[in-house]
Amino acid sequence: MLGKIDNPTLIVSASYSGDQKYLETRREMQKRIHGSRLEIFEDAAHALFVDDADRFNSLLDEFRAGVVR
Repeated sequence: MLGKIDNPTLIVSASYSGDQKYLETRREMQKRIHGSRLEIFEDAAHALFVDDADRFNSLLDEFRAGVVR
């Protein structure tokens, strides 16, 4: 189903201390969603928007600016 997504997609994820299986799942998602972008937060946990609010908000603003015309 991921391959059917045809809208701009930003995937944000915590690294979960380098859990390779978790990260590989996110990377596989990014590969299957054409044109998607993956951003990994190394020093954040589940609440990315709290743990690294500045980066999270900047990414959303940048992504939204590229989508909204």
